[in-house]
Amino acid sequence: MSQTEINLSAEERYKLVKYELDSVIILLNSYQSDDSLFIPNFLTAQNKWIEYRDAQMLMLYTENEPLRDGSAFNSCYYNEMTNLTQERVSYLNRWIIGQTEGNTCRGSINSIK
Repeated sequence: MSQTEINLSAEERYKLVKYELDSVIILLNSYQSDDSLFIPNFLTAQNKWIEYRDAQMLMLYTENEPLRDGSAFNSCYYNEMTNLTQERVSYLNRWIIGQTEGNTCRGSINSIK
């Protein structure tokens, strides 16, 4: 594969996981729609996560990072964005899947039997 193809492939993988995150957010909002405190707190957390993600990316690829000028930067960038977004999807899926009934530390996560 050429570097351009590698870059495009990495970007496509990111777009897929971003779509997955968006889908989880939609589901989460619908599952928790009766909880008037959850939704604003979730939106705050999601906005803070985006700030965290962006800060992580700047920490990894600082403005003066030589890699930014190279042809491989886009694949590196999108691979890391994919990793961070997959972590977020995994974390948020706990509210979709639920946790075992009786788990006293589950907080706002729905219980399952």
